[in-house]
Formats: sequence, structure tokens, C-alpha cells
Amino acid sequence: MASDIEERWLLTAPGALAWRTWDDETVVFNQLTGNTHLLNDLGGEVLRQLAAADHGSSVDALVAAVSGSSDPVADVVPWRRAVAEVLSEFARLGLAHPDKS
Repeated sequence: MASDIEERWLLTAPGALAWRTWDDETVVFNQLTGNTHLLNDLGGEVLRQLAAADHGSSVDALVAAVSGSSDPVADVVPWRRAVAEVLSEFARLGLAHPDKS
């Protein structure tokens, strides 16, 4: 079984999500659920990265994108934890899910 870091994540319904960003906050509306969510800067950036990834994105790729570091030796543990928390919240809200294929 793939670890959480290797697991790929996808937006649940990319065509059903509409969002807008102001300063460091993103508001996303899910047309399927009728729910609107306020995301912080990290959540908004993770959402944008997932939307740009045609076939999902791994946690490592998301960490590299949001941390600005491509150095695998760099201390990215706090970033991994933060991104994993965002993805867990996205799963709870129905915005994203791990790719089970």
C-alpha cells in the first residue's frame, strides 16, 4: 500500500468548484454540495495546485510547490504536515480525495 506521501490526490469535482482569491484567502463554492468554504493562503495554494494537475498530485509535489523548495534534503517535515492537514480537511469537506486507482 502506498504511503500518504506517495499517494496522489485529486479534486473531487473540478468542474463543480468555483473560487476566487483575495489577498491571502480563497473562497471556494462547491456546486455539488451547495457549500462555500473560506480557505487560508496554504489551502488556496493547495487547491490551485490540485486544479492544475490533470492526473492528481502527490503530497511531495504539493509540498515542493507550496514551500518553494525543490531540495529533497531541506527540512520539509513541517510543510508535509501542513499539506497533509489541508488534504485531510479537503477530504472532510468533499473538495479532494486520494486517488484509489
